[in-house]
Amino acid sequence: MRSVEVIRTYDLAKYYGSVKALDGIDLDIREGEIFTTLGPNGAGKTTFLLLLATVLKPTRGTAIIKGLDIKRDPARIREIIDMSFQEPQLYWRSNALETLKFHASIYGIRGSERDRRIRYVLNRLQLERISRRRLAGGNPRAFEQI
Repeated sequence: MRSVEVIRTYDLAKYYGSVKALDGIDLDIREGEIFTTLGPNGAGKTTFLLLLATVLKPTRGTAIIKGLDIKRDPARIREIIDMSFQEPQLYWRSNALETLKFHASIYGIRGSERDRRIRYVLNRLQLERISRRRLAGGNPRAFEQI
């Protein structure tokens, strides 16, 4: 039985100015394979996953996920994949407003449309007055106190 290619990257790279966060990854992951990223801090593991999830745009190259190109089909890719980080550190360092902005950016919602939707959500959840409050001491249990 022939396995199907699920993810294929072609010279996938992400630069921040002169810093090469990821420099030309070529790989092929087939259906049924187990794949993991290993390496020291700063090796580009998170950058690689954020590129595949279409949160970041590549500086060079591309990736094809189930036949969809991350540059041409980001909305369709976000409909078929999910990403969950090992530890949700983003939330312990952010406030409600920053968290909503982050999630809006994942879906490509920007500018006045982003701001309108965020105001709506904060209003509906009655979080306007604390939307900029940082969670004390990075304590995940702080959410229980709100």
